[in-house]
Amino acid sequence: MALIMNNLEGLVFKVQAYQESNRLLQVYTKLGKISLKVTGAQKMNNNSRILAQSLTQISFEYTTLKSFLTLKNGKIINDFKN
Repeated sequence: MALIMNNLEGLVFKVQAYQESNRLLQVYTKLGKISLKVTGAQKMNNNSRILAQSLTQISFEYTTLKSFLTLKNGKIINDFKN
């Protein structure tokens, strides 16, 4: 059964490659430290690759399937460019 959590925010502090085209994110949230799988984040034409960068504050939903939490509907809140 999938669980969808709405409007959770967090700060990405670690990014690592996973399989061919996915990335795993370590994110600090109000629930604590969580790991998210971002499907297709290593592909150049995927919008999620911008979310999957270190020290980016994001807002997202996630689903739980098998052993991973999978990011859904992610948005950048602050990318700290300035």
